[in-house]
Amino acid sequence: MGPMSRGTRLDTNAVTGLVSKFLQTMIRKTFFPAPSPSTRRGTASLDATPAELIHEILLRLPPSCILNFGLTNRKNYELSLPALYHRVILTLNTMPRFYETNIDCHSPSLRWVRELQLGSPDLTIGDAALWDVLGDSSIITTFPNLRVLDALHHAPMRGWTGLLHVLETLPPATLELQGSISWRDDLKLWPTDRVFSSYRKLVLSFTWEPLSEFFPVQNDVAQTLSGNFPNLISLSLMLPHATENLAAFLRGCHFPALGSFHLTLVHSTWESQKLDFDASSALDVFFNHHTSTLRELHTPCWTVAEEAIRLFRSSGLKLHHLCACYHMLATLGQSPNLPSSLRTLHLLNCSHELTSHELPPLRALTTVHTWDVGGVIVRPFAGFDGFAGKLPNLHTLRIHLDDKDITQSYILHLEASKQLFRLCAYLQKVVFLSPGREQGTLYSIVRGARGSIKLRRV
Repeated sequence: MGPMSRGTRLDTNAVTGLVSKFLQTMIRKTFFPAPSPSTRRGTASLDATPAELIHEILLRLPPSCILNFGLTNRKNYELSLPALYHRVILTLNTMPRFYETNIDCHSPSLRWVRELQLGSPDLTIGDAALWDVLGDSSIITTFPNLRVLDALHHAPMRGWTGLLHVLETLPPATLELQGSISWRDDLKLWPTDRVFSSYRKLVLSFTWEPLSEFFPVQNDVAQTLSGNFPNLISLSLMLPHATENLAAFLRGCHFPALGSFHLTLVHSTWESQKLDFDASSALDVFFNHHTSTLRELHTPCWTVAEEAIRLFRSSGLKLHHLCACYHMLATLGQSPNLPSSLRTLHLLNCSHELTSHELPPLRALTTVHTWDVGGVIVRPFAGFDGFAGKLPNLHTLRIHLDDKDITQSYILHLEASKQLFRLCAYLQKVVFLSPGREQGTLYSIVRGARGSIKLRRV
């Protein structure tokens, strides 16, 4: 990102016209109801539009479109700068040039940076060790208005002390921090009682040195941690394995505004692990602490001990979104509220014996995500008799594929699954998603005579 490139040939009128048209559409959809046929449709121009609104609209466009808009003329270039610098990604390859052209010369454009990502998913452990932006506070402090720091793919912070160093380096109005923590024997306690009231989202991925260490969070530390972040809306913990002190953490913490909770494994497997009775009952306590606010739960790698399922019958959870295996779904389904509140389900493979507890119909559920693992075709429907009957109002089935080349096999399988479509009479769409693609391939369901089913690509 820098000054406008020379020699770039653009159709100025075309680019400005495209943004202006998009602007009119966004203003109409955002601020005005659908007009009646007799209503005369107005127009909007860039000159008469507040810069703040243009900025918000530009943020919805791809970076290439923002850049093209900025290259049309000097005024539009100035308008595009906040959007161009809104999110910055620094990697081993991009860091030297960005440092030279922005950080080292104290570029005024750094004030526009709101989101900073360090590293990338393909960064190896060896590469991550070559740089440590988090340990060098002089770099972080050059972003005075930073609100989000994503360092999950950067060198890990060194225990709680390393986390505290980063928290104290970031601007006081920071909203979100994502990062990994490498554990050391000499750093086992959270070292502060400071309150970071601005934070709304915290994502921590724990790694162990050595790997035999346990999750070093005792009851008093858990209470302190929730006191340090009293306004968290979203909390994600990624652990290397089930830990002996997890129960103490779940019992001890209470985040008054928590709406989303993720508890996963660092090295994710497709088979969930069972928590022991102590951790299972602690999870129930955690849910009871957050009944009034928790609406999204991701526990893809965990389920509870069979003897603890009865505890969840009195749970007041009103989840809207859930990611879990079938066993965990059946457990949470014992809650009197879940069948009428759950709207979206991410259902993963389940290696556990099916619980004897009946899963009631999930009448509010309209969207189910499921995954292909090792060639298992639509396992949640093929492997669990009667599960489709629990989804009377299912509208969309989204299937995540490891290999896009097996899409046709899925289509043939689904077209032969007459019982599925008989039980899910409102099912209208099937979407196939491949790795690395946000947009999937959409198929509509065509119901024919005598119950025949065809999937038609849209």
